[in-house]
Amino acid sequence: MTTAFSCTVPQPDGGNQNLDIETGRSIIIIGANGSGKTRLGVYLENALTAQSVHRISAQKSLALNDNLSIISLERANNLLWYGTPDGSDVHKPGNRWGGKPATFPLSDFDALLQTLFAAHNRIASQHLEERRVRPDILVPTTQLDRLKTIWSELLPHRTLEVHEASIKVRSPQGHNGASYAGSEMSDGERAIFYMRGFGRNKSLDWAGNTAGDAVNCSGNHGYRPSSPPSPSFKRDEWRPPDLFTRYGPFSHESL
Repeated sequence: MTTAFSCTVPQPDGGNQNLDIETGRSIIIIGANGSGKTRLGVYLENALTAQSVHRISAQKSLALNDNLSIISLERANNLLWYGTPDGSDVHKPGNRWGGKPATFPLSDFDALLQTLFAAHNRIASQHLEERRVRPDILVPTTQLDRLKTIWSELLPHRTLEVHEASIKVRSPQGHNGASYAGSEMSDGERAIFYMRGFGRNKSLDWAGNTAGDAVNCSGNHGYRPSSPPSPSFKRDEWRPPDLFTRYGPFSHESL
C-alpha cells in the first residue's frame, strides 16, 4: 500500500512550496555543493513524524563489528532508528545525530546488521513453527536473502556468506576460494551492503513501521560489471548502470 507524505518547504523568496512524497517512488535532489541538499534532508526529517522518515547521512562511517551479540528485533530496530536500543522519538536528535543532524558522521552499520539478523532469525523461527503444522508451505524470503540476490548481480565475482551473527565474503575459486571477514570488505562492497541493507520496500518494514526514506548519499554509486562502451561512443554519453538506477532507494541526493 502506497503511503503519501506532504510537507511545506520554505523558498529563498520567502514563499512556500508543497512537497508530496510517496513510498516506493524516487525523488532526486540535484544541487551544487553547499546549496542546501543536506539541510533539506534534515528539514524533511524534522517536518515529518519520526516514524515516517529514516534519513541516511552522506557523512557516515562504514566500519562494522565482526562479533555482534544478537538482540531482539524491537531493540535492534530502536538502535537503528534512534541510536540506542531503548530509545524513542526524543532520543533521535541526540543519540543518532549527536546533536548535529547536518554534520554528525553517522555510524549505524552495526545497528543495520543487528536489525537484519534479528529480522532474519524471527522469520526463520516463525517459519519453523508454521512448517510443523503445514510442511508444504513456501520458504519465506528475508531482507538478507534479497540483499544476497542483489549482491550476486552487482558483484558476481564475490560470494556473500551469511552466518549466525556475522557476514563474510568469499573470493573466486581461482583465488583458492578464500573468505574474509565483513570488516575486511572493500569500500565499494561495504557501500553496496549498507545501502541495499535498507531494501526497496518500506524502510524497516521488518519491524512493522510505515516509513519513507530521506537519504543523503552523494557520491555513493555501485556499478555492475559491464562491457565498456565501443570506441564510437562519446564518453560523456555513456554511463554504466548503477545500483540506484536499478535498485534505487526511495529518494536520494544525486551526485
